[in-house]
Amino acid sequence: MAGGGLLVILVASLAGGCGDGRGIGEKTAEELMPLIEETAARTLVEELAPISRLPATPGFDRALDHILERLRSGGFAHLPHNPGDGLPPAGAPPAYSFIISDSLAYDIWMPGSARLEVEGLQGFTVADTRTTPAVLALNSKATGPGGVTARIYNLGNGTYPQEYEGIDVSGAVVYGRQPILDIYRAAVMERGALGVVSPSAPVWQGTGEHPEMVAVGQVGSEGFGFKISPETAAILEDAIEKGGGSVPVRATVDAARLEGRVLRTLVAEIPGSEIPLERIALIAPLSGPAPGAADVSGAAVLAEAAVALHRAIEDGRLKRPRRGIVFVWGAALMGIRSWAEHYPAVVEELHSATVVQIVGRRTESDGSALLVERVPDPASLWTRPPDSHTPWGAARPPHWPFAGHYLSELSEAVAGPAGARWPMWKVGSNPYEGGADHDFLLELLIPAQRLWNFPDPFYHSSMDTPDRTEPGLLAATTVAVAVITYEMALGDTHTARRILKLIEERARRRLSVALEQAALNLAETDSLAVRSPERRLENDILNAWKIWYLEALESVMAHPSAQQAAELRIAVSRAVFQLDTEWSEGMLALGLAPMPLPERFYMGLPRP
Repeated sequence: MAGGGLLVILVASLAGGCGDGRGIGEKTAEELMPLIEETAARTLVEELAPISRLPATPGFDRALDHILERLRSGGFAHLPHNPGDGLPPAGAPPAYSFIISDSLAYDIWMPGSARLEVEGLQGFTVADTRTTPAVLALNSKATGPGGVTARIYNLGNGTYPQEYEGIDVSGAVVYGRQPILDIYRAAVMERGALGVVSPSAPVWQGTGEHPEMVAVGQVGSEGFGFKISPETAAILEDAIEKGGGSVPVRATVDAARLEGRVLRTLVAEIPGSEIPLERIALIAPLSGPAPGAADVSGAAVLAEAAVALHRAIEDGRLKRPRRGIVFVWGAALMGIRSWAEHYPAVVEELHSATVVQIVGRRTESDGSALLVERVPDPASLWTRPPDSHTPWGAARPPHWPFAGHYLSELSEAVAGPAGARWPMWKVGSNPYEGGADHDFLLELLIPAQRLWNFPDPFYHSSMDTPDRTEPGLLAATTVAVAVITYEMALGDTHTARRILKLIEERARRRLSVALEQAALNLAETDSLAVRSPERRLENDILNAWKIWYLEALESVMAHPSAQQAAELRIAVSRAVFQLDTEWSEGMLALGLAPMPLPERFYMGLPRP
């Protein structure tokens, strides 16, 4: 009972910081809101969602051209030649875009139409891409115009060796309920089956509430695969049972091999006024394994944020920020690498980055409309209330320990007020989980985060349609993205001092939460020994948070230009010393051992 009560207090005390930005970004949001139409991002999602967007395919190029046209209509000039060294070209317009092109090193299987039918007097259509494109598994091999006829066996899971005992599946089709790629390996790769069928879905997907949903899947290129809904699976299982363990099926798969393709990445820039090479990056993956809205929602929001920022600066609503802003639309996990390879000097000077992905959908499970997946912090390793991972799952951050940084703290604080006019708008955060473009940047030690909605029960499924995105949430996310970006790009000492106060406040909230959690955990153990495992663990966690927040305070020094940073040195140093004192006193009160303040935090100043 005590633990449950404390948890409520912890959640309230830390999550209450959502609106504690002390006015940071509020004026920016006021200037941007009139420039953002509530339906604009949703309209772009509706244009992009029906397009199949495998990287380097005609559909992907068509989707990228839609984004490019939106930038053009919003005032971005398109450069006929790419900037050579990353600096704005001489005489460059106030906002511009360009395309990076790379030869693709591999061929692509471009899926076409596909159909799976049970034959015979009681025959029926199991799957048909004409009604549900998601049914054909990615990479499926073509069967030829006439298709193939084979028997389909229900092997239960479809992955265990004992399920195949006494059954020759070579030249057959295998049905199972495990992930389709696992069945493919067991049936096609190891036993010569022609193809596989499965209704499997990730645990976070909504097939329980929506039995008609088909979750997207993929196989290798040696056979074909069909994904079906739980509803269809029940009908197929019944037919196979009545057929004595197998029934004849006809599978027809049309797929074309595309050779010598070019992968395109779209880049847009708003040059900074004083620090032209140093930029804030925004990245939106545009590719997807099937038509769908979630994979393009971030791209649409990013386009509208870019247009709104450019118009606000050109209209004089906002002054041009000192840092530049760069927007990147490309294939997931590929576009960002292409941009980095073409412009290593830009990436080397990158201040920070945000990936915008899977947004604009109301998540009923936790009531949060937007999540900030934070830069790596101690909660990435020690996840305690009020922090929790999404169903995407925990992952160890690259280069741990990763230095503390103010990016995500500022983002969460300003995003709430930025979208406050939309009644369902809420903002939360989760520890680093990875699996997107920010991983690559974190490997380069660049502070990077993700803005998203998760879990999204319709993500990568047949029900991932534009009508399940909400115009108001897309608009709110657009404002939040634009405000976060602009405040990061401002690069002035006035904003830096406000950020410093913000990080101090949020550090104290974290200290309060961490101390209460440590007290609770220590009260539940009988071991009072100074070097007991329980005390060592609490020491490690509290000291890790202490160092992380001291580094986050220190990172504010990099907000303004290098020439202005000296003005902040005393203020940052004072904040570091004060937080170190408070943190150490709190730990000592619990009988814990605070880490002495490392010498590097003195920044050449005398010890207090």
